[in-house]
Amino acid sequence: MIAITPQEMAQRCGGEAEHPLVCLDGCTVRMTGCDILTDVRLTLRAGQGWVVLGGNGAGKSTLLKLLRGDVWPVNPDCRLFFSEDGPSASPIGFREHTALVSAELAEEYRRLEFPLTGRECALTGLWSSRFLAGPVAVEHVARVEGLFQALDLEELLERSMAVMSEGQAKAVLLVRGLVARPQVLFLDEAFDGLDTERRAVAIRLVAEIAAQGVSVVQATHRSEEIVAGLRIGLLLEQGRVVFAGELARALDAYAGHDSAWPCAPAAEAARDDGPVQPAVPIVELRNASVSFAGRLVLREANFALRSGEQWGLVGPNGAGKSTLLKLLAGDLYPMPGGEVLRHGQSEPHDLWQVRREVGYVSAELQACYDPQATGLETVISGLRGSVGLYAPPEEEEEAAAKDLLNGSGLQELAGRRLERMSFGQRRKLMILRAMVHRPLALLLDEPLSGLDLASREEVRIFLEGLRTVGVALVIVSHHEQDLPRKLDGQIRLEAGRLLAGRVNGQKALFSGCGLG
Repeated sequence: MIAITPQEMAQRCGGEAEHPLVCLDGCTVRMTGCDILTDVRLTLRAGQGWVVLGGNGAGKSTLLKLLRGDVWPVNPDCRLFFSEDGPSASPIGFREHTALVSAELAEEYRRLEFPLTGRECALTGLWSSRFLAGPVAVEHVARVEGLFQALDLEELLERSMAVMSEGQAKAVLLVRGLVARPQVLFLDEAFDGLDTERRAVAIRLVAEIAAQGVSVVQATHRSEEIVAGLRIGLLLEQGRVVFAGELARALDAYAGHDSAWPCAPAAEAARDDGPVQPAVPIVELRNASVSFAGRLVLREANFALRSGEQWGLVGPNGAGKSTLLKLLAGDLYPMPGGEVLRHGQSEPHDLWQVRREVGYVSAELQACYDPQATGLETVISGLRGSVGLYAPPEEEEEAAAKDLLNGSGLQELAGRRLERMSFGQRRKLMILRAMVHRPLALLLDEPLSGLDLASREEVRIFLEGLRTVGVALVIVSHHEQDLPRKLDGQIRLEAGRLLAGRVNGQKALFSGCGLG
């Protein structure tokens, strides 16, 4: 291949007079022998706003990384960055003036050995690094605090990123992205997990900086989260850009992608150890409170979950939803004076028995997995209630996991490492991990975060069908359309207090809630 100079490449991109920021001229990205992106030809110009569309695994996240300079193409000469120093094949000098907000970045902050506080995390955006790289000016501290206030996040300034909910972490990362006033802002499902009010504020903040001339490149699966003022739409399919042009036309072209999901299980597929008697809750909370670092997160919760029931769990970021699920899952214990009953029996409970009866999905659990683990290993770990595998799988374990992967149309992920998957693909595996052992109850914390439209609809329909075999469900979501259509009841958490009622008007299961 004949190398070309940056100057020649610049002319291909239309010349610097047209204010290019990044030019891709036939770029291919390959990982472990597989092409993730193929022959991409795009030029991002100053002030432009792009919306990147496509199904899970289409290559959207990789495209953002390619544009930002976080991954290299097979032929380095096919990409050119423009900065104050002129055109260059190196992202140095360009990347420092960009910012990225993504679910993957949130996972990286969760994995840090010494987690940062919300304030520290936001300030790392000044250097576009994972850590504080120098002294911080007073005006930058003031800007961070102002953005935290705008998003109603003041309580997170001194809180560890490791204990934040998915939505809280995303909101802090958005502040991190805005603090240095970037030239280009890359958003990869940046608003997933934010509650309705914060999501509206966040979208408005980004729209304001876009109107001021900042280039915004947004990858999203939700049309309602598209930032106002973005005009160009890109559609990716299997690593190729199949459309680039007017956003409205791109949205019309993007009808989601078929992604087979297992049919709702037949009644005979229920567990062999017999159904739980309807009168006895699978799990029940009585006056259960939880405290972290002296802060009461959950206050005197009373709740009973019975076989086949489906509950929606809603509330603002930081209300205690994830804490409630962890309590139901056996990962947390209530303070003295409260108790958790399982099948009518009070504690202590066998943790491994609890994990056999419960399937659990959360961003925190997903972040705990080794990026080197394969899809098959991830699903098998659900049979053991472990994070990853610590011993070779048995033949029957491998067969059960493969059957589920095949039935979900995800067999191609079996041998692939997590680090080579999109966030949405990893989330699908976490859902399969939660189901592989046929639990009595599924506890799902934003399970559809990162999934494309077709996948969200198919998973939702699958979850609705679980009631026919007596599987109970508690699902957290900030999007009403993601919840099963026929919920038995809804739980609302506000500042750690539970309000709940049955959808059909029956008496509420919570004392003092004034519902029903």
